[in-house]
Amino acid sequence: MAGVALGAVGASGLFGASPSDLPAGWDPTATSLKGVLLAQVVVGMLGALSITREYDTGMIGTSLATIPSRSRLLTAKAAVVAAIAFVIGLVTTLASFTLVQLVLSRAGLPAASITDPGIVRALVGALLYLTIIALIGVAVGTMTRSTTGSLAVLVGALLLVPDNEPASLEGGERPGRGGGWSGRRPKPVRASHACPVRPVRNAGR
Repeated sequence: MAGVALGAVGASGLFGASPSDLPAGWDPTATSLKGVLLAQVVVGMLGALSITREYDTGMIGTSLATIPSRSRLLTAKAAVVAAIAFVIGLVTTLASFTLVQLVLSRAGLPAASITDPGIVRALVGALLYLTIIALIGVAVGTMTRSTTGSLAVLVGALLLVPDNEPASLEGGERPGRGGGWSGRRPKPVRASHACPVRPVRNAGR
């Protein structure tokens, strides 16, 4: 729910603004999905902890004694993590979208509807993105076998490295535009973007 709160806080900064004050290409859907910025780290660490916690406590030996095959054990953990991440992603995206669009509507700003073109695709993209990040977290935890190391890798890979990516590698896009789930080329969520969707052009019209 922290991701939902982050999205709502981001939208609250628009109170008092008029539609004419909004920057070109501003997208209400992207604004509502800013919570994905935090949620991706949470689900990534969820995946990592499914592995690292057992190494930290020494329970990995018990798990391997129960399921001697490492591949079967890893597959089972990945399946459980993916299911949990899917639920977290579903709740986060739907709750954040609904709450932020309500805030925007109350503020007299353009708001998107779930029936607008591209909205469902953007929400599904965010949901799948979070699920994939959770599985990546499992992989990171397996490689590092350390909770602290996994956190450092995930924060660096998800936030720091993408945020410092040269604009030339993104086709000249400036920070603040959506990432690409509803476009042709998906990109990771980064601190400057805070949303894995491109602007839905017809939203709020």
